[in-house]
Amino acid sequence: MAIIIILNLFFLPIEKIVFQGNRSFKSRRLLEILPYKAKKEYEKASVLEGEENLKRFYFSKGFLFAQIETKIDSSKKGIVVRYLIEENERAKIREINFYGVDKKEVINLFPFPKYYDLEKIEEAKNKLLSYFKENGYYYITIDYDTLMSNKEVILNFYINKKIICYFKNIELKGINNIRPKTLFRLLEVKRGDRFSERKIEKSLTNLYQSNLFNKIYYLLIPDSLHKESLNLVFYFSIQKVRSLGLGFGYSFPPSRILFSLESGYFNFLNRGQELKLIQEFSPTINFKESALNLRLSYQVPFLGMRKINFFFYPFLIYEKKEKEKKLEIGEEVGFYYDLTKYWQISIYNRMKKSYFREEGKITNSFIIKNIFDTRDDYFSPERGIYFSPVIEIAGGLLKGDNDFLRIYGEFRNFKKVINLFVFCQRTFLGKIIPYGRTYEIPLYEKFLFGGRYSLRGYLDKEFSEDQLFYENLELRFKITKIFGFLLFFDWGLVDKDIKKSCGLGIRVSTPIGPLRIDYGNKVNELFKSFGKIYLGLGNVF
Repeated sequence: MAIIIILNLFFLPIEKIVFQGNRSFKSRRLLEILPYKAKKEYEKASVLEGEENLKRFYFSKGFLFAQIETKIDSSKKGIVVRYLIEENERAKIREINFYGVDKKEVINLFPFPKYYDLEKIEEAKNKLLSYFKENGYYYITIDYDTLMSNKEVILNFYINKKIICYFKNIELKGINNIRPKTLFRLLEVKRGDRFSERKIEKSLTNLYQSNLFNKIYYLLIPDSLHKESLNLVFYFSIQKVRSLGLGFGYSFPPSRILFSLESGYFNFLNRGQELKLIQEFSPTINFKESALNLRLSYQVPFLGMRKINFFFYPFLIYEKKEKEKKLEIGEEVGFYYDLTKYWQISIYNRMKKSYFREEGKITNSFIIKNIFDTRDDYFSPERGIYFSPVIEIAGGLLKGDNDFLRIYGEFRNFKKVINLFVFCQRTFLGKIIPYGRTYEIPLYEKFLFGGRYSLRGYLDKEFSEDQLFYENLELRFKITKIFGFLLFFDWGLVDKDIKKSCGLGIRVSTPIGPLRIDYGNKVNELFKSFGKIYLGLGNVF
């Protein structure tokens, strides 16, 4: 009988793992520390290792006097492992001392930890390193230790700043026929500048954004005679400077074939300038309707010392429907500048001539556009916000045939909720105000919305208004790495009437963005009409 009990103990699975007394950390967090999981076969060594892991974890978080005991129980279904935890008082940091620098210089740089926590102390050390390296101290070293006093901790940082360093020479290796002067404009560092890691990293970002290179790395080589002098050497692997892309797709409703051709040159005139030609043609299956979009994109990165980017986008848009045709020819020309990592501002002129139900009319406008973007991913974000307010003034001193002020903005919010789904919100708000010679906004300048990208379940561009408000709400669920689904609710105001729709969608991840299949219907027509199915590439927002 005793032999049977022993065999059962060692071969039954672990039914569950229980933590008792863990007031400061959730059981889910503690489970991550254990080297085994429930439903696995019981192994005494793994359970004891789990106890040691828990003790080390509590100690690293400041619970220096925590007591942990393991208890093993058996049940009909297997083994129950219980960890009995007595946390006791958490050790506070009573005093922080800095040796080698003036305490006043660093104590207010950022919040230091209030409790003994090895991870946060190490984080504070790294922040101090970054601060001093930003101020030129390339050789700096920082150590720390702790002392106990009446169950409280004294934290000591030992900082050896050594000497301030400067960039002596900057070299570019492997750039082939790219003009060095073009690349030096992209760099944030200059000869004679103080050493700065942040400026080097920003330089790498600028160089990658030029689309000229597929790999860049750098070396810092101290000068053999003058230790304070650093030689910075960049090594480049150049990617193909010409590109050709062909695209084919299908969308409905209405049933429409999509063709696209894109050709580009990323080192135009050997100056890192970008030239692209994009051609898109999308006829319906019966060819009764079609759309043609031709765009030329010319960009000159980092003009002058302020690193302002110049762009020129001429375009032609032609739409043919059964009863009408629409043609727009125009251009956008201006500048954009990255104020911070997340904030970009664009200032440009748009001039276009529109042919729609009347002779061609010219709109000449001046536009200021801001983009504030903290999203963690471009295609399928799970966190962050996107905010883009725009002001456009047309006519007046700019002449043309239309005088109006257009103000609009788009706000997107993404938040992951307990690792189950992502809550996504988009709000679009805008208004057009006529002035001067214009008393009524022409149809081709109004806000057009409805359909796959705004109010799903309604016809594409079903509504045209001088003022606009609509909101999209989505719950996105990720089932596997490449497959997910979502529920959505769209609503908006049309002439003081609320339009509402809802539905669901499927997403399949691809290298060029998620494949989208959405079904939507008007709320007041649920179970009365079939609704609409949308097929496309990329999320709606």
